[in-house]
Amino acid sequence: MSRNRQTDSPPIRVLYATGDESLPTRVESTLDPVDLRSEPVTTVTTALDAVDAAPVDCVVVTDSLPDADGLDLARAVREENPRLPIVLVTEEGTDERARGAAAAGVTYLPTTSGSDATSVLAERVLALAEQERERRNARRERDRLERTTRHLESLFESAPLPIIELDAEGMVLRWNRGAEETFGWASENAVGKFNPIVPEDELDAFDRLLNQLLAGEEVRGAEVVGQTNAGKRVEFLLSATPVSGPDGPQSVIAVLNDITTQERMERRLRELQETAQQLSVSPSIDTVGEIATEAANNVLGLGVTGLWRYDEREQALRPVTITTAAEDMVAGAPTFTPGNSLAWDAFDAGEVRTYEDLWNVPERYNRDTKIRSEIIVPLGEQGIFITGSTEPREFSKADMELFRILGATVEAALVRATREQQLRRQNDRLEEFADVLAHDLRNPLTTAQGFLELSRESGDPDQFERVESAHDRIGQLIDDLLTLARSETVVTAAESVDIAEATEEAWLLVDTDGASLQLADPPTADADPGRLRQLFENLFRNAVEHGSTSSQTQSDDAVEHGPTSSRPSADHTLEAKTDGKAGCLTVTIGARSDGEGFYVEDDGVGIPEKHRDGVLDHGVSFSDDGTGFGLSIVADIARAHDWSLSIRESDAGGARFEFGPKRHQQNA
Repeated sequence: MSRNRQTDSPPIRVLYATGDESLPTRVESTLDPVDLRSEPVTTVTTALDAVDAAPVDCVVVTDSLPDADGLDLARAVREENPRLPIVLVTEEGTDERARGAAAAGVTYLPTTSGSDATSVLAERVLALAEQERERRNARRERDRLERTTRHLESLFESAPLPIIELDAEGMVLRWNRGAEETFGWASENAVGKFNPIVPEDELDAFDRLLNQLLAGEEVRGAEVVGQTNAGKRVEFLLSATPVSGPDGPQSVIAVLNDITTQERMERRLRELQETAQQLSVSPSIDTVGEIATEAANNVLGLGVTGLWRYDEREQALRPVTITTAAEDMVAGAPTFTPGNSLAWDAFDAGEVRTYEDLWNVPERYNRDTKIRSEIIVPLGEQGIFITGSTEPREFSKADMELFRILGATVEAALVRATREQQLRRQNDRLEEFADVLAHDLRNPLTTAQGFLELSRESGDPDQFERVESAHDRIGQLIDDLLTLARSETVVTAAESVDIAEATEEAWLLVDTDGASLQLADPPTADADPGRLRQLFENLFRNAVEHGSTSSQTQSDDAVEHGPTSSRPSADHTLEAKTDGKAGCLTVTIGARSDGEGFYVEDDGVGIPEKHRDGVLDHGVSFSDDGTGFGLSIVADIARAHDWSLSIRESDAGGARFEFGPKRHQQNA
């Protein structure tokens, strides 16, 4: 017989329980080239062991067994393997044998000797073996499909993403646990009903997608809008495929991925980009603060937010602006100073700090705070940005990252706004110089020209003294302007200076008009010697010219007052009224009572308190002959040394100027 070898399948395995040792060879020869593997067995035990060892396609049993009855062996194998093909071969068939074979569920094949009997047996063995092979393959495939189905069902039910099966009418056939958790409808309340997640205004879009799927097309990554049982609209990415039946697609399976958070993140990033553009053109630090806190509230949803800026003079973090919710909660934004708050610690360390529950942090600024969780973002040397919540562990990773991004943008905006303020200040100073050149220098110049013309007409040489006085006035203004232009440059190479020696040198350079200098054990100071001497010269000149009782006649036009704290208060100028002789004036230099810094005071008429707010401003003078720059130079030199400067009334009723580290500045 002619058959093709099935090279992609294992050999057909046939067991022979027979006393005829040539039978397997004859069958194999008849079936050549079929790949047939014959194995002899002689007992029930060996037959069962062979069947258990590997898949068997057919068992051939004959009556010619030496130690067993063939039908008994067939029955034993059948009991253990109900579906295995078994052929009982007998040389002489009997009705009794046929009935026994039928009862045992085996194929009964009576044969006579000869080649035809072998061919019949070979054909029967091959047919039964192929049927068994197909049955076993079908069973394996069915088992595989059942396992796959169970696996898919398990995935369907346990998948965290919503998975829904709909029929051609949009009715729900299956509704997994992810759909229950995402949309809020239990499976029993959704199955058998029209897809409940479709909002009314999205029905047309839903119908288009459903028809597309029922036409056999797949959908991948379509953005759709759904709704929850609570009525909340949610954005999804939809992937769906049709499920085919005998007549084409009969249902669709849809997988939905909630992208609401992703969309919100993208939207927030776009809005932060717009905020960055606004910050890049903000005209002032206050505007930067307003935009920053508004963005934290409106864009990021962080309502309890505030911006603090570092005040170098005060050594403190002062509030720029806070949101309304923050104002309601803290009843006035605090000022943070070294060592008294988590905010200062974060600023000093330059590290972002997050607190999941402030009530568990003993170092918190306010023991009675309503704020539970907090993020503190330092803004370099500019300040800090803080957001808080009344709930513990309130902030997500996205909240923290976006707040950091906003903080970096705010820092850059503050740097730019600060630089622009400095430029405006420089421009203002240039305008002040221009005003002085245009006005203050013109007056003495006009005076000199007038007296010079008068002397020519009258021939009176006394007029030349007045011309000379006017020229001296011009020279003093020019010197003051040059000194002022250089005075605010930061001191970078300070050295230890004996204040007593510096004051004595400065005293010799000033026309003191009989006033006296008293040293009350002044300390040393880290300073630029030349500029420190300039500071004392201007203080002494001011005291002698405007603090004695002979330099002014009006009672209230002395000077104006900056804060009496020990930090530099801004650029101001001093001049004081007098009623008597300069020779009655005593100027005293000594160490401050706290041992930090020094003071210069006199026993003149002092500085009226109402004038102290503007006392160190450039170009301000309350006397006819003052340049308005002497004490502004003093303030600028103090600022260049990073000193604080405050003005008070001395014990004798005169003016007292105190210099010291900025951390000691206090309000008067």
